[in-house]
Amino acid sequence: SASRIKINFNRMTKNLVNTDGSISDLPVENQSNGPSPRDKRKNAANNWQPLNAETYWSANDDPNNAMVDEQVNIYAFDVYNANTNIAYAAAETGGLFKTTDKGMSWIEISIDRKFDALSAIAIDPTNSDVVLIGNNNTIYKTTDGGITWKTVLNVSGLGVNAIEISPLDPSVALAATNKGIYRSSNTGGNWTSVLTSASTDLAINPKDATIVYAVLKNTGLNFYECWKSTDKGQTFTKKVKGWATGYTGGEALIGLTAAEPNTIYIAMLTNSNPILQKSTDGAENWKTIATGKSNAFPMDNGQGFYDFVLLVSPTNANHVIVGTSSAYKSTDGGSTFKCLSGYCGGALRVHVDQQATKAIGNESWISSDGGITYSTDFYTNTS
Repeated sequence: SASRIKINFNRMTKNLVNTDGSISDLPVENQSNGPSPRDKRKNAANNWQPLNAETYWSANDDPNNAMVDEQVNIYAFDVYNANTNIAYAAAETGGLFKTTDKGMSWIEISIDRKFDALSAIAIDPTNSDVVLIGNNNTIYKTTDGGITWKTVLNVSGLGVNAIEISPLDPSVALAATNKGIYRSSNTGGNWTSVLTSASTDLAINPKDATIVYAVLKNTGLNFYECWKSTDKGQTFTKKVKGWATGYTGGEALIGLTAAEPNTIYIAMLTNSNPILQKSTDGAENWKTIATGKSNAFPMDNGQGFYDFVLLVSPTNANHVIVGTSSAYKSTDGGSTFKCLSGYCGGALRVHVDQQATKAIGNESWISSDGGITYSTDFYTNTS
């Protein structure tokens, strides 16, 4: 915004303005080390030093003038379960990055091979060098931490929405795509089609590797429904007793928790408003527990499936975060929600437009159009 630009400009130039209104030259350390004429343009990049151009909150918004997170759209990421210092993240522009110090620094591992807007990442739970990534048409695999990549599935219009590697049986990998559910029995080396209806998400039971849940589109109803597998994703059965009716659309996300493995949350973006459905018996029975744009659940559809997240605490099944443009948190099992961050306000200064989530033990991560935010208490302390 104009006000933020003004704050930034004033901060950069406040020591350069003279009493008569003129502006002094930049200090030598902020100037180029030498001329960069047109015939030496190829070397110009080596002649410049960084100038502090950070953006800070105004005093009206934050008395401490804290730095503002900027536009770094992280569409997908994953954290290594066995060592949460290690993570991979995908930026909107196609860059793929890796950290080994819990996000304090990142290296780009796709310099020689730009990927087209990655939408899913999954790390082998037993080997952080084995990673699957997916985008519009393709799933890729690396076995050396991202140095080299191999195309393991390529289907026109595939549209990879989610990839999961089983935490208890890493040989099994599953992908939810616009072309249905795909399954691998060798950690993504080869894939077979299991179901052909469009799927926006799937989740593997954290305590029982045989159980997998997926949401698939019923084209006749133009609405998504829950399906369950009890054989590691080889076959699925529809589970819709008590399922919401009277809606269309319904692109959905699934939230599971190790605290109560039979408790399942499914958040959906319908033609009307978002809804949250819940089962406490392994998808045998469903109940709609929250409807969007209500006092109890103020969230709207935001920008649709572009910015949509659902996360359940691994240690407390009653603690749920769901978000689109803004993020909301419930501590009573999804009955009521309070604004956590975004356009709705909230105490947590997280960029709007939530993109992806992850939780391991007491640690949790949310990516947005402003990078990745990390918490050690499921975003309870927001200071």
